[in-house]
Amino acid sequence: MLTKEEAIAAAEKTVRERYSLVPPVGQAIMFSDEWIELHRGLLPEIVLDISRRKYAGKWLVLFRCSWDTDQSGLPISLMLLVDSNTGSTEIVVGEREGWSPPWN
Repeated sequence: MLTKEEAIAAAEKTVRERYSLVPPVGQAIMFSDEWIELHRGLLPEIVLDISRRKYAGKWLVLFRCSWDTDQSGLPISLMLLVDSNTGSTEIVVGEREGWSPPWN
């Protein structure tokens, strides 16, 4: 199981391979049963259910992008999922063509 620091390092490596700049990490969230229970009542049940089914055991790493990073080719919003067992990464938000939340 990856630690938060290992998940961030894996996400930064993926960003470094794809873009010319790696923005600072804003937040890293582990989708776990504890996270789901903590947010019960705060988020719509459908979001919690989708999060449980699609993202359980994965880190969501959010990067702090800005207009300055946009000028270097980075998208305005950049989020990656990191599998906590394998370390594999997936960009879930960040393609310049459009934005969609990770629970779509």
